[in-house]
Amino acid sequence: MDAAGLKDVKVDLKGRLFVPKAFIESDEDSSGARTSISSLWLTPGLEGCLWLIDVAEWKRMQRRLRSADIGNAGVRATQRMFFSRSEKLKVDTQGRVLLPEAHRQRAGITDRAVLLALVRRIEIWSPDRWQAYRATEEADYETNLDAILSGEMGRA
Repeated sequence: MDAAGLKDVKVDLKGRLFVPKAFIESDEDSSGARTSISSLWLTPGLEGCLWLIDVAEWKRMQRRLRSADIGNAGVRATQRMFFSRSEKLKVDTQGRVLLPEAHRQRAGITDRAVLLALVRRIEIWSPDRWQAYRATEEADYETNLDAILSGEMGRA
């Protein structure tokens, strides 16, 4: 999952959406072949979107969430919400995943979705929420990008 991009996709009546092959191809193996990811983890993301993440990213998130101090009520609540809302999805032979109804409702997704392929995740947005988010964040884009690229912001 190393592609980047934005794609508007249809959501069918069963709640399935197509994930472009470039978004779910794995890195090249030693023979130079690329394979498609067959399953992804779905979890509510931030700012009202959903996240699709591969197994490696799922394990990174699990480690971070499980290593947090369980003596903190906020940590426990976040762990409960995150793990109880996460679900492993199969990618079918046509490159589709089935978004459960509860996740679609939470994210405001009906018959269309906007997919953003980011470095370690795919974000799924309702078109309306994406447009609203984009409009509010556009003003800070250049300042934030400059800070990230210069190392002043966002080190993980």
